[in-house]
Amino acid sequence: MSFTGVRLIFLALAAAAPREEPGVEPWIAQLGSPSWEEREAASEKLLDAGKTALAPLERALQSPDAEVRHRARELLERLRWHVPAGLSPTLIAAMEQFPALPDGQRMALVGRVANELRSDALGSLRPEGVAFLRQVLRTDPSPAVRNMASERLMGAAPEVAETELRALAGQAATAAWAAATLGDLLARQGRDAEAIEAYERARKAGAKEPEVAAALGDLYERRRQFPKARDLYEELAAAEPDNVGYRMRLGRCHYLLKEPAKAEAVWTAILRAKGAEPRSYLWVANAYMGVGDREKGVSVLREGHEKHPNDMGLLRYLGSMLARDRKLDEAIALYEKALRGSDAEHLRRVTSAELAYLLRQSGQLDAYLQRQQAPQPGQDASALTVLRRLAEAYLSAGELPAARRVLLRLQAIAPDTDDGRWATATLRRISGGD
Repeated sequence: MSFTGVRLIFLALAAAAPREEPGVEPWIAQLGSPSWEEREAASEKLLDAGKTALAPLERALQSPDAEVRHRARELLERLRWHVPAGLSPTLIAAMEQFPALPDGQRMALVGRVANELRSDALGSLRPEGVAFLRQVLRTDPSPAVRNMASERLMGAAPEVAETELRALAGQAATAAWAAATLGDLLARQGRDAEAIEAYERARKAGAKEPEVAAALGDLYERRRQFPKARDLYEELAAAEPDNVGYRMRLGRCHYLLKEPAKAEAVWTAILRAKGAEPRSYLWVANAYMGVGDREKGVSVLREGHEKHPNDMGLLRYLGSMLARDRKLDEAIALYEKALRGSDAEHLRRVTSAELAYLLRQSGQLDAYLQRQQAPQPGQDASALTVLRRLAEAYLSAGELPAARRVLLRLQAIAPDTDDGRWATATLRRISGGD
């Protein structure tokens, strides 16, 4: 055979031989780049290359560069994704593309797969479901996706979740996230000392999420380590000055550390901030109540009511505090105003029940009944609701004379309403008995 013939056969064989994806080998080498951005870019390119990158990554496991070996091992785990047994054909097809999907789609798939692999309605997982979630924890690069997997695993198999999180907390790439998530798990189980250790470890590893510091502050408060809690809340309040919750906690710690002036300064600043909302007054008032300073709590509620006279929450809270102080006329007036301003049915029910109880306890039933003349159109709903609640309360307590007075008034002012008809029927039922 001539030289030309041999050359043609060689070229034909070379053309028929399988070739690796162009560019894969340079990306493998780039896994060991001094630049983190270049290493990340190379990892993404290799993931995009898919199964064509498997053989080069296998060889990279023998690289003398430790970073190349580490990244190659992680990429192989992700590219060799194992689809759990027992899934529907639709989910099997979706899972084939799992590593290449965007974070949001991977999160949704984790939830769908976990639901399909439940062993009962209470959320227990079959073994393949537990194995699937463990694989997500170990291999997925997204904290959001890992959060989804960890939540499901903590609910179904907390011991397995703890084991996985402790292992991941020992790896540089996942240390901060895993330690913080481990802290969440331990805190839920009431293992406060271990949770504190995990959260502190997460912060040392670089966890910057305010939720980690806030959870740690809560634990220090629970264990009455108020100086440590105060320091954390000061840090959080400085980082997020508009977060009222952090400043509320900071003030509480000052109070518990016998620093009332500092606490008042923090809480007063909340109320003096531009655009302070009604709930800010509620929170600050409740904070004063919580540390035993009732007088200041009521003062804050009064100030809030002056600035937001139609806020139902402030009206009801201030009314309840005044009722406890036996300032009944003012309290009843506030409840009546709150009742007139309540649009939501559930608020009307709650407010009317509170007002009815207050009228009954204060002995002001007759004065209230005298104020209820024949109702004007559109103005009778609140009065009818209170009267019915009053009647029900007296009937329940066996106080039939008082119940009869309320039922007669209800029947007189609204005979053709459901409440009026109920009053008529009830009067017939109790007729002749005191």
